[in-house]
Amino acid sequence: MFNAWATDCTVNEMLRMIAGFGGFLNRKGDGILGPQTIWIGLQRSKDFVLTIHAKSKADLLGYG
Repeated sequence: MFNAWATDCTVNEMLRMIAGFGGFLNRKGDGILGPQTIWIGLQRSKDFVLTIHAKSKADLLGYG
C-alpha cells in the first residue's frame, strides 16, 4: 500500500489511484488498466477538484 499524499509516487501508482476512482479494484487477477477506467477516473478527479473549489468559494462568501 502506498501513501496517497506522498509526492514521490510512480506513474504506475498514480494511474492506479486515478483508475480506482473509475472503478478499478486493483485485485491480484485484474490485469492491466483499461482506457475506459482511466478516463472515468480522470472525470471523477475533475469532479473532486470542482467540489473543493466550490467549497472554498462558499467558505469565502460565508456559506460554509
